[in-house]
Amino acid sequence: MQKNFKILTACFVMFFAGACLSTLTATRQDWDYVMRTGGLRVEAPVKESVGKYRIPLTLHITEAQEINSGLCVRFDHIVADKSIQFWMITYLADGKHIPPALAISVEDIKPGTYEVSYRNRDGGLIPLGNVELR
Repeated sequence: MQKNFKILTACFVMFFAGACLSTLTATRQDWDYVMRTGGLRVEAPVKESVGKYRIPLTLHITEAQEINSGLCVRFDHIVADKSIQFWMITYLADGKHIPPALAISVEDIKPGTYEVSYRNRDGGLIPLGNVELR
């Protein structure tokens, strides 16, 4: 009986650890990491519907030791006034989560010109230019 309990407990711990792997290994990256890996380019925005836009991002991977085949990338963002601020999060691929497209999906936003910036963990901003949302 005690042996079955230990096995059941071990299975539960392994299942929980596997389910949380991508969350536990997620790391918010600062601009220096983006530059060390090769850089990033903000592409022209694509209107998906009224008030919803997708801003594609292109990563230029030149340093293989910084990013390997098991590393996935996603972006989070905030909109503040006429500014769109985003950051990169890296995490380990676990086979269960499909990596999202490399884009910022902005909803409930009015057309206009917005400054796009990379936001470091300390809140510092790296201006990357402007996008026109039409």
